[in-house]
Amino acid sequence: MVLSWKHPSPRGRAPLWYIIEKCLAGTGVWQRINTAVKLHSPRYPVFDLQDGQKYQFRVYSINMYGSSQASAPSEPIQKVNEDGVPSAPGKVVATRNTKSSVFVQWETPKHLKSLMGYYIDGRVVGAKEWFPCNHKPFRHNRTRSWGQQIQ
Repeated sequence: MVLSWKHPSPRGRAPLWYIIEKCLAGTGVWQRINTAVKLHSPRYPVFDLQDGQKYQFRVYSINMYGSSQASAPSEPIQKVNEDGVPSAPGKVVATRNTKSSVFVQWETPKHLKSLMGYYIDGRVVGAKEWFPCNHKPFRHNRTRSWGQQIQ
């Protein structure tokens, strides 16, 4: 499942990132789910959900000055049957395009099943943190990525 939300308003000028928590609906026991990622994008794919269980999610906005209160919890939701989920894309190839961009292409999934598009994340070689390259599903299996992160 892919979670998405709106940026806070007012947002301020300091760099912003998010923490996401999940809980089994009705338990009130919250667990952080993006522990390895400093999330800057208002979307996040969640993979480790159990079949038949309903979950709730909430989000915190964080900047250098501190953390917001948690958002209101989402309505309880459960993952969809995986028969409706496309398979993973194939081999990814990234080649330098310019000093500040990279051309990325990949093999389309073998089973497209209602494919809405692709979210692309990147990272600097040797870095642990991934960063989003797009905030809306990209419909083609190739794109150019720009940014200061490209080195």
